[in-house]
Amino acid sequence: MNTHSPPVWLPIATSPRTRHARLVYCPERKNIYLVAWQPTEDTFDYADGHWTQFGSGGLLREAPTHWMPLPPGPEKA
Repeated sequence: MNTHSPPVWLPIATSPRTRHARLVYCPERKNIYLVAWQPTEDTFDYADGHWTQFGSGGLLREAPTHWMPLPPGPEKA
């Protein structure tokens, strides 16, 4: 039996700046993306880093307003 509570959307300012996967919500197009924070040290446009999409590895061009951690994986049968 799963005793975990479902994840909830949190303000993007509370998201940890780590390379761990999380979901983000971008209201401009009402999209949800699987992303991670990519720190950058040698770019002027994104001095502290940027969100990178899983799958494409590309820069997330929409501005997320909310995030949530991924739910836990399935339990063993």
